[in-house]
Amino acid sequence: MVKELAIIANVVGSAYFMGGMLLQHDKAKELVESMDSGFKGLLLEIKEKQPAETIRMLVKIFGGITGAAFVGILLMGILRIHSQQLAFVLSVTFLVTGILSGSLFWVLKHKEVVKQVGQWLLFFGGGSLLFPVMDVLTNAEITNVVYSMMQASFSPLFTLPNGNGLVYEAAVVTGFYTGFVIIFYAIAWLYAAPIALAAWFIVAVPIFGARAISRAFPQQPIVVVFFALWLFSVFYFSYASNP
Repeated sequence: MVKELAIIANVVGSAYFMGGMLLQHDKAKELVESMDSGFKGLLLEIKEKQPAETIRMLVKIFGGITGAAFVGILLMGILRIHSQQLAFVLSVTFLVTGILSGSLFWVLKHKEVVKQVGQWLLFFGGGSLLFPVMDVLTNAEITNVVYSMMQASFSPLFTLPNGNGLVYEAAVVTGFYTGFVIIFYAIAWLYAAPIALAAWFIVAVPIFGARAISRAFPQQPIVVVFFALWLFSVFYFSYASNP
């Protein structure tokens, strides 16, 4: 199959570079001119785009697909549709597009994300400071209850001492909730940054490639396509086809 493709690529590429010797018929000239103008228009449309704008559009697209997949999963449950294949496709789509849209949003809208993280810190970290205040006012011992729950939860990993007073227990509880938000923020960056970088690279390469082709071949940019076909055939017959 690859050999046949290489032969076709060689014929098409060679025919294009023979130029005027083959294009002696008006219909042939019109076909080549139409291909050239169409490719030039495509390059113009691509090179005028900005990577950031394209990625913002992708965030909306991925977000819409995620929402549609979630609705599909809900409908499967409501309508009692038993299909493992459909459930698998919807679940994978929901997971992948959700991660992509979330990662891109995390990086592109980071100022909004930082504000949200600040609100979480205020809610979890600052809110936990209300526990000792309530203890002093009502003797409810809320801080000690939460501290005891943390002791039981983390006992397999490390031991939290008893009887160090309200201030110590309040500091540990507040530090735990604050640390949880900070760790979540750091972990989110660990997966969001590589995904966003890969998405930017995938989007940026065609854009900057189109700009480079337009600068190098402003009159007939489609020559790059035929040159690539011809080059592929040459490499195949020179290296890949050898026993």
